[in-house]
Amino acid sequence: MCEIDVARYVALEKDEILDPAGQTAASKHIQQILKSVVAAGSTTGWGQPLAPYAQLVDAFLLSLRSASAFNAMLPWMKGVPLHQQIVVASGGATATTVPEGAAKPIAKLQFSASSITENKTVCIIAITNELLRDGNSNLFAQEMTRAVASATDTAFISRITLGISPTPSNGGTSVAILQDLATLLAALVLDASSKVFLIVSSDIAKHWAVTTTATGELAFPQMTPMGGAIQGMDVLLSDGVIGQIIAVDASQIAAADGTVELDSSGAATVQMDSAPDSPPSAATNLISFWQMNLTGLRATRYWGAERLRTGAVSVISNVAYSGNSPE
Repeated sequence: MCEIDVARYVALEKDEILDPAGQTAASKHIQQILKSVVAAGSTTGWGQPLAPYAQLVDAFLLSLRSASAFNAMLPWMKGVPLHQQIVVASGGATATTVPEGAAKPIAKLQFSASSITENKTVCIIAITNELLRDGNSNLFAQEMTRAVASATDTAFISRITLGISPTPSNGGTSVAILQDLATLLAALVLDASSKVFLIVSSDIAKHWAVTTTATGELAFPQMTPMGGAIQGMDVLLSDGVIGQIIAVDASQIAAADGTVELDSSGAATVQMDSAPDSPPSAATNLISFWQMNLTGLRATRYWGAERLRTGAVSVISNVAYSGNSPE
């Protein structure tokens, strides 16, 4: 079942006609899920009635992985709880092999304290109850997934690139692209545990996929318009990047993947605006969902990220490709 379907059924339940047993079609769908988890009156597996919602949240997070660079990198980032105090190192420790009786050098580290700040990414859509009842719920799920992924990536990239000085691009030829990649790698501080990702927009990935060498061969044969790999570095597409190539060592990023809340309401009063007044004023135009026969679907995602070292991220800016000359 789609992650938005339960909210859809709950939203529709108030409008359904009761059958002789006093159940609506919506409640039947929900009860079928719950019955498959635990028998009525059983005390075994007391937490299992929450499993359907947890599965829906997991499905929503899984759908984000294909649309969000943040989610795609999560398995390689250092997982920490939200609000956790962390120490950011400006450089790593070094060790030296010395002969017997020689003085041992002292490694120097510079630290700064930080914490994983909680970020809240929200997507709310308002639809008529008729469309909710008769429409394709996959459309709502796809649009909310895309919106949450894009907003998460925008805030995530802004956070990890804070204070990083970008280097202008050399151009769109195969030689210039390799020069840009060499600049990105030179600015990173890597070790044996590093996992490097390249985060780009769709137009850059499309250009890389068809860039050729001087002999007419593909310069990056593992690239596709939807991502791929260059020199062993996974290329991730993100709507949160415009005109930039961002190299990230995921092993040097601390991240907290918090909860996702999926909710619906037909009794809310909201301002139907993509940039609502905050706080509302006397001139704010508020719409009643109940009065207008509307239902709101809301996905709220809690997350956090912090760069652990300055050498974890590098940026190429002013990327604007034109043409496809290899030289």
